[in-house]
Formats: sequence, C-alpha cells, structure tokens
Amino acid sequence: MDYQGIKDLIARSLKVSEILKELKDRGACRIREAILLNPSLDIRIPGEGLSELNHVFKHFSDPTRLKILSLLYLNGSLPVCIISHVLGLDQTLVSHHLKTLLEAGLVQYKREGKFKLYSVTSLTEKVFTTILTVFSSREANTG
Repeated sequence: MDYQGIKDLIARSLKVSEILKELKDRGACRIREAILLNPSLDIRIPGEGLSELNHVFKHFSDPTRLKILSLLYLNGSLPVCIISHVLGLDQTLVSHHLKTLLEAGLVQYKREGKFKLYSVTSLTEKVFTTILTVFSSREANTG
C-alpha cells in the first residue's frame, strides 16, 4: 500500500463560488454567498485514494482482526501460538487473519527458527497512535 497522505484522497477541487453558481442556476440551493462560506475556498473532492483508506479501515472494523492488531501493537512481536492462546482462538483462524492483515500491509513478520514472529507495520502504528491521540484529547475536552 502506497498511501502518501491527504493529497492521495483528493481527485479534484472546485471553488465554492462555482458550486453555488451551478446550484443557483439549477434552482437546487438558495444559499447566498453572504453566509460564512468563502467564495474562493476550494472544496476538495475525494478520489480513488479513498478506496485505499477504506481498505485499511475495513480491517480495523473486523473485531477479531482489531484484537490481533491491538495485541501486537501493545506487545510487539508475537508468534501465532501466543496470539491464539491469549485471544482464545484457534491457531488456524489466527493464521488466516494474519495472512489477510499481511496482504493488507498492516502486519509483517520475521522468521525465528521454525516460528514467524508477527508485528504491526509503521502504518498500523500510525493509525493506532492517531486514534488513541484523538480519543485521549476528546476525553480531556469532555472531562
């Protein structure tokens, strides 16, 4: 996955003034430019990069995969046998999920003898760090 940031999400942009003019011409909107919209503001329109972001979040939305990712994020490199024991899941099920997460670029492994030690990738670390930062600041603001 070659995700470069917010710029990858943007396919194109339009000026607010252009959008308002088109809507007014069609009679679809009665908003006047006098409201708090800056007419020279560019509205960024999501593009194809959004599918990669969706792909990442799809894996985080699966409860079993989220548990595996969380376990690896919190504890570092672990073999399948430890992951399956701690989560109370069959090793074949854990292996299946790890293969899917590996293909998605969310986990990696290194071989130690007969074992593969799985860990999260830098992308996964960034996602967890960002989410935890958002939730901790949210709690600080509400508490």
